[in-house]
Amino acid sequence: MELAKITTRGQLTLPIEIRRKLKVGEGDKVVFYEENGKIMEENAAKLAFARVREAFDGEGPRLLGRIAPLGSSRPFIYGKTGQYSV
Repeated sequence: MELAKITTRGQLTLPIEIRRKLKVGEGDKVVFYEENGKIMEENAAKLAFARVREAFDGEGPRLLGRIAPLGSSRPFIYGKTGQYSV
């Protein structure tokens, strides 16, 4: 268990062990949120990247079918109505 103190300006210094576990450093942002009645904290950049990755889950295979194979003289995207030059 780690202890942190809140200053009169409302600032909080994260203990070094917590910063290491979150992989955050000076200038990084940390997100605090409630989950199942507990306050959680996470590295904001990693959380944002995870949400983007979840949003695009399954899109790769769908989009790969629309892109011309490697080695083509010109890249093309195959759409519903035909072939489009990029």
